[in-house]
Amino acid sequence: MGSDVEFDLAVRGGLVVTEDSAAVCDIGVKDGTIAAMAIDLPQKARREIRAEGLIVVPGAIDVHTHFANIIGGRPTADDYESGSRAAACGGITAFVNVAFQEQGESLQETADKELSRSANSHIDFGVHLTITDPERRHVLDEIGPLADAGFASLKTFTAVPGLRLTDDQMLRVLDAPAARVDAVLETVGLGDVERRVVRTLSGGQLSRVSLATALLGEPELLVLDEPTVGLDPVLRHELWELFRSFADAGTTLLVSSHVMDEADRCERLLLMRDGSIVAGDTPDGLRERTGADDIEHAFLILVDQGASS
Repeated sequence: MGSDVEFDLAVRGGLVVTEDSAAVCDIGVKDGTIAAMAIDLPQKARREIRAEGLIVVPGAIDVHTHFANIIGGRPTADDYESGSRAAACGGITAFVNVAFQEQGESLQETADKELSRSANSHIDFGVHLTITDPERRHVLDEIGPLADAGFASLKTFTAVPGLRLTDDQMLRVLDAPAARVDAVLETVGLGDVERRVVRTLSGGQLSRVSLATALLGEPELLVLDEPTVGLDPVLRHELWELFRSFADAGTTLLVSSHVMDEADRCERLLLMRDGSIVAGDTPDGLRERTGADDIEHAFLILVDQGASS
């Protein structure tokens, strides 16, 4: 391979362990495949990962494991420690383990219990949550927040005795994410365009699509970067009323903006210049402190005071 060839990814300087050797070298990946392994690969890469001091194991992902499970009243042979050790020896670099919800247990309790069992895993892993008690209160409401937290897949059974769900229960599980989508679209005022392709929407509608995507996981913290810049006055007013309703409901909103009109709508401000905090106070407090009529003038006064001190 010539030195002018560019890799998609280069992993450099790690201890590369294969089935028959271990050596410090670089790995070059192209089109999803390891294309080269050598000391100090000369080729450039679109993305590079520095792996000095780390063990790099080229391998595969096992997408369905049963470590530390009880199946048919019997424990499985391996826990996270022994199963992950065997997997690593066989060339597996990550796995996805099944976790069964117990009757009366919330999905969050299932996830927490599974993570407590996994502390001694030798390699990376994910958790595949299995719903067995959809009648437990608020279980279906947990699906969105858990997906947002990284539990990206769910499993249900239709035939296994003791674990299977009825047809009605299956439909409710499948409908739960859709119901959340409908509620979010209604919240941001996009219910009348829900069937339209995103690229056909207006600029204001696109802003609300981004907001709707963030709201799907019901976040406790919402970070907004210049959320209403460039929008028409009516839509800006509607969005800020919406943000206020989120705050009143207990959501923390962190707004980043160069536009002082947006800053003036927030409860508390941190004004920054060249990476340093110039001042922190409420909008009214900053106006009183500087004698300015508006936040933009207050900011300029504070910057001038900092430059002259």
